[in-house]
Amino acid sequence: MIGAIIGDIAGSRFEFNNHRSKEFELLHENCSVTDDSIMSLAVCDAILKSDGDYSSLGAITVKSMQRIGRHYPDCGYGSSFYRWIFAKNPKPYNSFGNGAAMRISACGYAAESLEDAEKLSRAVTEISHNHPEGLKGAEAVAVAIYLARYGKYRKEIREFIEDRYYRIDFTLDDIRESYAFNETCQDTVPQAFEAFFEANDFEDAIRNAISIGGDSDTLAAITGSLAEAFFGVPEHIRAKAQTYLNKELSDILGRFEAKFGAPAPVFLPDSTFDTADSFNGFIPGMTAALQASRREQRETTEVEAKIKARDGLTPEELKSIREDLKPLFALIEPFDRARNSPPHKSLGPGNCEIDDLEPALHNTYLKAYYDFAHRHPKLVQDYLNHCSTMHRHAKRLMELDASKFSLKDAVCAITFCTRAEHHCDGSIYNSVKQGFMQAALRRLKTICDKMPAK
Repeated sequence: MIGAIIGDIAGSRFEFNNHRSKEFELLHENCSVTDDSIMSLAVCDAILKSDGDYSSLGAITVKSMQRIGRHYPDCGYGSSFYRWIFAKNPKPYNSFGNGAAMRISACGYAAESLEDAEKLSRAVTEISHNHPEGLKGAEAVAVAIYLARYGKYRKEIREFIEDRYYRIDFTLDDIRESYAFNETCQDTVPQAFEAFFEANDFEDAIRNAISIGGDSDTLAAITGSLAEAFFGVPEHIRAKAQTYLNKELSDILGRFEAKFGAPAPVFLPDSTFDTADSFNGFIPGMTAALQASRREQRETTEVEAKIKARDGLTPEELKSIREDLKPLFALIEPFDRARNSPPHKSLGPGNCEIDDLEPALHNTYLKAYYDFAHRHPKLVQDYLNHCSTMHRHAKRLMELDASKFSLKDAVCAITFCTRAEHHCDGSIYNSVKQGFMQAALRRLKTICDKMPAK
């Protein structure tokens, strides 16, 4: 959720003084939260107050927006929305302003299905921005966040957005010199998507958005919400951004993230890794960015001691993990068969042909993995820091002996292989081809089999 807030803060000092370059201090002392952050958190508050029953979400959102929004009268509301915030009986005013899209990210996090994302988006948008273009802009962002959190690749998200919402037929370089300040969804949301599509990581996405000018805080807020769902947010940026929030806003953010899962695991940009290995398509040894781990080296004691000392999980959590891993265990034999069969050929970047899993097996795996990841976000979220510990034992992750992994090691391993697919098409297949994926899953199964029955 903090992605939209970071984008808003970073873009705040450039809203009326555009900076058409990616070179700037990201979170400067002159930055501040604006209406984008305030309303994003008001939507969070409304979703929390709904407590899973969204039948009255619209009415609850009106109350949350007015109650919270009136505390910040000078945060930058447009004139029509300012009147709405302070009205005794606020009504929708046929708006297609980009405020509809900048405040919507919480809906993508709360949604449990694509249909949920659409319904939640409509409920919190139509209370003010009920023009078809306003509804479309908000919904496009909400569903893209949902798709990113549930494992879709950027090319799939782009295809979905272009098929159902916007044709994005430009690059940032095409528009950087000519793009002008615009407060409409139809001339802000597509640009935010392109800033996300061209990004190497979360921070790069924010810099992309600000570099084209326009309504910088809102454009970066929308881009940040998309980028967080896909890349995650580096901890140092998250920590700095939280210093801009007062206690009221910080409390809402904390409660929302506690309920709807911890932040997505951060997948660092290509620039923090060595050149991708041409033989196995996997990302080689991590650079210094991954070496600064606060975790101790893996214990070498028995598996039960490892679970207790390293993984710090309660018996109830272990039982839940064991059950939720079963769909992944069921894929060990299909993966073995795929390893010994000719690969499926699919198109990678630049329409080059790459070796891949059969689409049905690939999609079955992704669903099983992301179902597990979203049920156990705390187990998954720190995997990159933990991977740096694992890398002390080998040049590359797949050179490690999976039979000696702890539970967290094995979860980290399959998570890394899965998230690597975002940046290196065919990574999941190559981990299967090397037998590493199956070895990690077998180790997880062995650990789960040794867990106490009760």
